Amino acid sequence: MTAIRASRGAVPAHETFNSVSATMVVGTAALLVLGVQPILLGGLIETGRLTEAGLGRVAMVEVFALAIGSVIGPFAMNAGGMRLKVIAAALLLAAVDVGLYAAHSSAAILGLRGAAGLLEGLLIGAAVVVITHTRRPDRMNGLFLGITTAPQIAAAYLLPALIIPRFGLNAGFALLAAGAVAAACAAPFLVDRVETHPEARVQGIVWSPALLLTLLGGLLQNAGIGAAWNYVERLGAQHGLAPAVIGAAIAGSLSLQFVGALLSAWLCWRLPARLMLTAGGLIQAGVVVAMLSRSDAGYITAVCLFGLCWLALQPFLIRELIRLDPSRRVAMVMTPVALTGLSLGPLVVSFAVRAGDVRGGFVGAAVLLAAAGAVYGLAPRLRAAPRTAGRDIA
Repeated sequence: MTAIRASRGAVPAHETFNSVSATMVVGTAALLVLGVQPILLGGLIETGRLTEAGLGRVAMVEVFALAIGSVIGPFAMNAGGMRLKVIAAALLLAAVDVGLYAAHSSAAILGLRGAAGLLEGLLIGAAVVVITHTRRPDRMNGLFLGITTAPQIAAAYLLPALIIPRFGLNAGFALLAAGAVAAACAAPFLVDRVETHPEARVQGIVWSPALLLTLLGGLLQNAGIGAAWNYVERLGAQHGLAPAVIGAAIAGSLSLQFVGALLSAWLCWRLPARLMLTAGGLIQAGVVVAMLSRSDAGYITAVCLFGLCWLALQPFLIRELIRLDPSRRVAMVMTPVALTGLSLGPLVVSFAVRAGDVRGGFVGAAVLLAAAGAVYGLAPRLRAAPRTAGRDIA
């Protein structure tokens, strides 16, 4: 936390230890669902409340709503009164999560998870506006992703191995509600308004083919990630793997997400961002194909490697976007773009999924990830003159 170690007088209010710590708690509550979504939606199938095809659609609705909320969130939250807005959104989210106890139809589940996604997106917006306007947003992004993944690791293992077998599926939604209450408790330590980066106030967005392709690469990559991640539990069950094995694989994947995020926070300024993005997309495509292995060891290894690449690439993407657009406005909307990809991926591949057979979804996910790597590699080759919305950057 380099920014926090600066002298007290030089540190903006939103970069103090209390504010950053509260941001991590709020972000953790909002993102917790992404780590346990395959387990909870798979449990809804096991209890007859959802179908295999419905899983992809529910995942799409929630994450797409999360993306919409994260588009609105940075501007709505930073318009003033951020503390009260976060408290209200967090308590409403807790109520919606508890409402899943009584949801037994696809329509009710869709509606409640869509509402939850919108509220989660608003909470993410509060975190994004803080992180993007720190002095080292790439490094802070890596720290944020690593720290917010840690509770997902514990939840992904404990839910299928201990909590759900003993207390039932609804205990998983109670855990999400508890996270939302924790976010409400942390909100008083946030600032009511973030001091934005100076270039965001004077510079316009530099639109160029390279910038647009980088955004497209981020969308495709996250679509492939979402497609594979939301069916990873079902694939393990289809292979006949024990719930404890599946839970261990998902927990291992989340553990390596944590490691990958912290490593990239440390290394992101030392390595070429564009090369890492291109290679990362292609490697992820190969790992998704490897998930189709029917052995315990092969499945666990592939799922864990998938997690290592997932968050490790995000700081490189933020750094590349800031290089292409120093105003940081495009970097701030990368979270909604990523979430849109995460939501569209399961929907797209759901049409390749049949009852009892989800392998087609993983082929589709690999295609999306390979396309992302190709787009990242193509972007530097397009050197057309940029068009600037506002004042050009010299």
